[in-house]
Amino acid sequence: MKRKPRYMQALGLLGVLALAAAPASATLLARGEVAAPPEIPPIEATSLSSAIAAYAAEKSFAGIRLNRAEREALSGFYAARWNQPYWMSLSGPKAFVAPFLSALRHADLYALSPADYAPALQLEKEDWRGGGPAGLARAELTLMRAALLYARHASAGRIKPRSISRHIDLDPVAQDPARVLDIMSSHENPVQYLLSLHPDTSEFRALREAYLEYRNIVARGGWPVIAGGKALKLGSRGKRVLALRQYLAMSGDLPEEEPADNPLFDQALQDAVIAVQARYGVKADGVVGSGTLKQLNIPASERLEQLRVNLERRRWLPDDLGYRHVLVNQAEFKLRVFENKKEIYRSRVIIGKPGHATPEFSNTIKTIVLNPYWNVPRSIATREILPILSRNPGYLARKGMSLVSSRGRKISPYSVNWNRVSRRSFNFRIRQRPGAGNALGRIKFMFPNKFSVYMHDTPSKSLFRRDKRAFSHGCVRVQDPVKFAEILMQPQFGWSKKTIAKKIATRRNRAIGLKQNIPVHLTYRTAWVGENGELHFRRDFYGRDKPLAKAIKNKDRPRKLARLRRSKN
Repeated sequence: MKRKPRYMQALGLLGVLALAAAPASATLLARGEVAAPPEIPPIEATSLSSAIAAYAAEKSFAGIRLNRAEREALSGFYAARWNQPYWMSLSGPKAFVAPFLSALRHADLYALSPADYAPALQLEKEDWRGGGPAGLARAELTLMRAALLYARHASAGRIKPRSISRHIDLDPVAQDPARVLDIMSSHENPVQYLLSLHPDTSEFRALREAYLEYRNIVARGGWPVIAGGKALKLGSRGKRVLALRQYLAMSGDLPEEEPADNPLFDQALQDAVIAVQARYGVKADGVVGSGTLKQLNIPASERLEQLRVNLERRRWLPDDLGYRHVLVNQAEFKLRVFENKKEIYRSRVIIGKPGHATPEFSNTIKTIVLNPYWNVPRSIATREILPILSRNPGYLARKGMSLVSSRGRKISPYSVNWNRVSRRSFNFRIRQRPGAGNALGRIKFMFPNKFSVYMHDTPSKSLFRRDKRAFSHGCVRVQDPVKFAEILMQPQFGWSKKTIAKKIATRRNRAIGLKQNIPVHLTYRTAWVGENGELHFRRDFYGRDKPLAKAIKNKDRPRKLARLRRSKN
């Protein structure tokens, strides 16, 4: 008798083990019931099931790598269904395989990459039944792994946020893989279900529509370059004005009824320039100077990449940011408060300077402190204050600051030989008492985080008049913090702005715990869609777009298909 190849013995054994691992609920009976004889599948299906059992246990399969949770969900899914195929049959792929492959092939329509699912797309070029049960099992598992990978990418993104910058502390939560398999396998339209896993927010949908529109603009060759020269303004004429008209018509800022061949810079064109300036975050004066011209001449392909990067960023956040939540967009230098998905408050903010970038993370505002003390961070104390103390120990008193020893005792700065103290040997704490000159102003908003940043008032009010407001050491300074406090506290305490101002006027340091914590999201969005559907772009102030775009590009490279490893006969 001819001996079976080893790998066929292994497949048979794994098939038996998989059947043994079927859910206990399939065999448990109520007392007094008689068990029905098990339904035995035909011999062809059994060989296919055995092959599926073997492949379902593979950690790396056909170039599609899954994480541990996904692998466990995959094994559990097939064990629960006696390793019967979902995508395939003995005669080949089922009807919904073709639309599924089409969705993978057009994953770029959602700013994902078809290259990630290349092993599944490669199946179209193969003979589905040519490899027998083993070949069908390979196709089955390739498709299922591609579905799990797509579900993860759609719901949580392709790139790990922390790999982009040490200033990003986000943990995107992907859809639970076991739940994905459970719902998909019982859904009347599995492809429709997978597509529903993309962020279900009006913000994401609007940004994706802009992304698709810009894909078309790029495909048509982009927009014209506007030559340099004197500033274009009301009354200007010439070819540069015609190029400007063409650009604004393509960007949607110039009404369709406006003629494209008018070389005059008229009122309608000025209005369109003001609109595009507001969207690009430059001074909206209706004059196309060097700053505006620089923004207009950014190629459409770069804007498309900017949209793709920000679609990825949106996947890092949950769909539900909170019924009432605070959103800070660092690239816009603004803070917004939303309630039931509607904006109810907006404010200018100051963020960290480039060397002290404000981080990206989500947390909850738990405490509001009136008349706060400022415990000077060690980095600021040693880098900025220590050099001053060596020249003028009276600096601390002038700033309302106290010097505290390592034992917690106040000491005189004149008692220290500052010339012998280095940044490394600095063994003191510096604390600034509440007051008009306090660096935190009269109020701060606390949300515990590993970066030790928060939102607060500031005595330097004039800085809010600047367009680019990056002057802090990482914290977020709020333009009208008392009004902001009213927005947060009025629903919980009934306090008005006037009430809060009176409590601040007592000059008493007081920490007020909120009855309900308020979610806060410090984000970095260089492209977004506004309330009225207008598409906004901002300069990549912290330089985070470039490494994210590079990571996406590296992921986009076509992957070599891994060969299945099989035991030798």
